[in-house]
Amino acid sequence: MKIFIKPLTQLVVTVVALLGTIATITAGSAIDLVKDYPWQSAGVVVIIYLTLVFKEWRQSESEKRLKEAHETSEKRLKEAHETEMANLKAEFIERKTFNPLHVPSIMGLIETHFEEGKWYRDHDLHTKIHELFHVRPTNGILANALEGLSEKGHIEIKREFNTIYFKRK
Repeated sequence: MKIFIKPLTQLVVTVVALLGTIATITAGSAIDLVKDYPWQSAGVVVIIYLTLVFKEWRQSESEKRLKEAHETSEKRLKEAHETEMANLKAEFIERKTFNPLHVPSIMGLIETHFEEGKWYRDHDLHTKIHELFHVRPTNGILANALEGLSEKGHIEIKREFNTIYFKRK
């Protein structure tokens, strides 16, 4: 309904300007022109009105699309923020509960940060623990943990010189 009422003021201004232009060009009275051609004058006014209604409709549709796009982008940003906060919370809990002497903690770290079927050095695990938890476990502790995980069948290990390589199964 607003689409039909809003163009009325523009219609009045346009018709008055049109009549003024016609009166200036013909050097006569625009009212006489309207009296002589009433149906044609009404047709021109209707065409102008419908054009203004169409223009208003297009403008309202574009505003509606912009509003929907803004709402969806806000929704995506909110979801991204929520997932980021959930990840940070999970990482905080993981950092808080991590114990390098606890074999399940090390297995959880291996499952979340190392790919399955790829060989890694024990130094990579040592670096990841230090990077995430700011703890420097000794190589003996990691070697014992990796051997324990290997015995339970969670990982495969192989030794080359002083380096232990492990692979997630």
